[in-house]
Amino acid sequence: MQKRVKSIFLLLTWLTIIPLQATELYFNHSGNQFNYQWQDHNNQPQNLSFSVNKKHLHQLFRTFKTYRPALANHYLYMKLQAELPQYQSRYTQIKLNKLGEQVQIKIKTRDTTEFHEIHQKISQLRLDILNQYLANHYYTEFTDRFAQAYVKPDHIRIAQQALPLFDDIVAQAQDNLRNMSSRDIINYYLSWIQSIPYSTLDNRVTSHGAGFSPPNRLLMENQGDCDSKSTLFISLMRALFARLNLVMVYLPNHALVGLQLGHSQQDEYISLDGIDYVLAEPTGPGLFKLGEIAEDSKRDIRAGRFSIEELPVNF
Repeated sequence: MQKRVKSIFLLLTWLTIIPLQATELYFNHSGNQFNYQWQDHNNQPQNLSFSVNKKHLHQLFRTFKTYRPALANHYLYMKLQAELPQYQSRYTQIKLNKLGEQVQIKIKTRDTTEFHEIHQKISQLRLDILNQYLANHYYTEFTDRFAQAYVKPDHIRIAQQALPLFDDIVAQAQDNLRNMSSRDIINYYLSWIQSIPYSTLDNRVTSHGAGFSPPNRLLMENQGDCDSKSTLFISLMRALFARLNLVMVYLPNHALVGLQLGHSQQDEYISLDGIDYVLAEPTGPGLFKLGEIAEDSKRDIRAGRFSIEELPVNF
């Protein structure tokens, strides 16, 4: 009898460690119409059908592509060629060189004060050109809590500009989900996004956005990595809850979303400047309800290995 009780206990422990796996039962994309069936957190079948404006579906984020430093430096070189002559004078010579992927600028002048002034102006010009290149292609330079700087997709800007994709979803939610609590609504869409097939995230620091799919591309391709699915989820949450405080939460090799909601003792959450954010795992394939996260995510959160970006509130 004691052995049987021990076996049952071990089985129950195993079941609490391994979450249900998200299952996409059906997906169809025809033109601008999308149809889904999936199993939710309670292992119940759910359905979602919506349309997306064709212009938004196909035109948004057309300039987004994998960031390549060589192309960024070529853009910098061409812009500097056009801009640097205005800083030259009879006494100041500026030489621009491109060595491999590197762009070098040499300033020769007799006046030390003038050298420092021109050097400062050209350094700012160089920074402005590179930032413009990043903005043109939906990238940003991000510094994490460990002071490591790298170029990544501008998830926040992309989430803001993706809002029109969800116009039909929001309209349907107002009609069909009005009797559900906010948590139930969030879990409904959370389980939907978790059920979309998962593709592995390349290293965020070194991949330069390789593998990231903006929300419209994710919908059409019906797959996405954790950064892509978290961006889709946080954008949808902003569309549904215009005044809700939301943050992207970056772990070393993963991404979550935080929502400023009332929480219970069982919820996983983070506190930032006195505000508590309940955590959500949009990635899948594990089916985690709002406030539940994977064990690897818990370890990183509790060790403080995370950085955040805030999605501005709509007014």
